[in-house]
Amino acid sequence: MEMSQIWTGLAWLVGINTVLTVILLLFMTKYPKYIMYAYNAFTRIKHGIVKKKIKGSKNTFSYLEYGPTTAPTLLLVHGFSSSKESFFGVFKHISRKFHVLAVDLPGHGETPLKDTDIGILHFVECVNEFIKIMDLEEKKFHLVGGSMGGHIAGVYATLYPEKLLSLCMVCPHGINHEHHEKMAAQAVQEQKSMLLPQTKEELRAMFTWLTHKQVNFPDIILSGILQIRLEKNDYYKKLGEVLIQDDNKNVLERNLHKIKTPLLLIWGKNDNVLHPDCVEVIKEKMSEPPKKVALFEDVGHGVFLERPRKFIFTLLDFLNSLE
Repeated sequence: MEMSQIWTGLAWLVGINTVLTVILLLFMTKYPKYIMYAYNAFTRIKHGIVKKKIKGSKNTFSYLEYGPTTAPTLLLVHGFSSSKESFFGVFKHISRKFHVLAVDLPGHGETPLKDTDIGILHFVECVNEFIKIMDLEEKKFHLVGGSMGGHIAGVYATLYPEKLLSLCMVCPHGINHEHHEKMAAQAVQEQKSMLLPQTKEELRAMFTWLTHKQVNFPDIILSGILQIRLEKNDYYKKLGEVLIQDDNKNVLERNLHKIKTPLLLIWGKNDNVLHPDCVEVIKEKMSEPPKKVALFEDVGHGVFLERPRKFIFTLLDFLNSLE
């Protein structure tokens, strides 16, 4: 083969690679959400987490599963406008001595919205539907919820205590406080919420608000997160409006006296979203005090994002104390 042919072949290879690289970059720029999908898939593979779907009578749930099904089960319930992937930090640090499930609530993540009825009690029944089709009722399980998920988990414990081994609420929504009322009134007045970002700058500001120590994301990751969120923002806005209505905003507080399940209550001392003073309200209104209360120093609302390892150690210490 002559040198001219070799150089021509190399030039073609370089040209093809350049074109493919440009096409890939253009695709990533227009559809950055696929970067997030790739990252999520990589994380699942790396840590042995399996993504599954299961169909119930009303909903088709997307969920993550980790650990042997014969082990004690931890069911994780995420917060407002979040998803099952918010628990990646928990999955990374939890022992395989547990069977861990994280489910997307309807309208969140990859669980489609099938019902126009939304609100705390509706979500409680959706979680119960998932529990039934996963055959967790006979086995009993440990229930963990953060923020809105904590609200849902707490109310679930008042309605179905016989199904639970323990309850963990992390910075739960659903407790009345002057700080929360001011935020809700401001959101209504300005017709804008920190939890409904429209731009990368607003998304970055949201993460700064949720966490005590700033979490830095590359621009391409922020773009991917934003693109995924914007596709659901109309639903999130509607849900947010429902959650500040009187029949939804404090369901947990009105039913705290009914919680009999052993409770671990965790709060970030620097939570800007839901005030840490709510811990005292919860302790006062429960007929039996929480089994354990943990206030995390230098942590905001995003406990699972900021301190997943500390959360796991605290949870395991609590579960060991029940044995």
